Amino acid sequence: MTNLSAFVLGASGTAGKSIVKALVDHPKFDKITLIGRRALDLSNIAHQPGYSKIQQKTIDFDNVEKYADDFHGYDVGFCALGTSSVGVNKEQYYRITHDYVINTAKLAHSGGCKQFHFISGRSTSKDSWYSWARTKAEVEEKLMAMGFERVSIYRPGGIIKDRTEITSTGESIGIYAFNILDPFRCISVDTVVLGKVMVESSFRAIESNEILENADILRLWKEGNKK
Repeated sequence: MTNLSAFVLGASGTAGKSIVKALVDHPKFDKITLIGRRALDLSNIAHQPGYSKIQQKTIDFDNVEKYADDFHGYDVGFCALGTSSVGVNKEQYYRITHDYVINTAKLAHSGGCKQFHFISGRSTSKDSWYSWARTKAEVEEKLMAMGFERVSIYRPGGIIKDRTEITSTGESIGIYAFNILDPFRCISVDTVVLGKVMVESSFRAIESNEILENADILRLWKEGNKK
């Protein structure tokens, strides 16, 4: 497969940025669309190789049905939408984590998208005591029943920012602590690794939908580096 097109939801976040970078670097993707609430300022990187493949579209996620045309004609969709459950009420969390993801995925599927790759979370379960874990489990289940040729669900533990993306002393301290507590990445994954694994996974031949835990993500990364 060559000359592929992809869209990215949540491109402004830590994981979303790594997905975009991996797509930009991949020779088989020649059209990359960032779909979000606002256009991102890419002026500082627009001159770098591959970034000419990027276009941006802005939508209102609360009225996403008006933007069906913006989801038409893509081969692969990557979704890093979501928000922390801290500081938002249950209704807000559900709207962003469930409604925004499911509603955009429906438009993508109707528009002919073949694959949907979604970042969920560790310990996701419909039987969990935690509402955030039940919400993500509900999203996973609905995505896999939507009719895509293939849905890949990624459940990383902690997502560790690339050093070039650190913007505060607090983030630097947090990453330093994570590196001490989890030096072998048993419960975490570097954001660069996650982005590259997600993009490369779109070329893996699998017979059905899949759920990839943190250990699976790291295994695929190691296997890819051996080639």
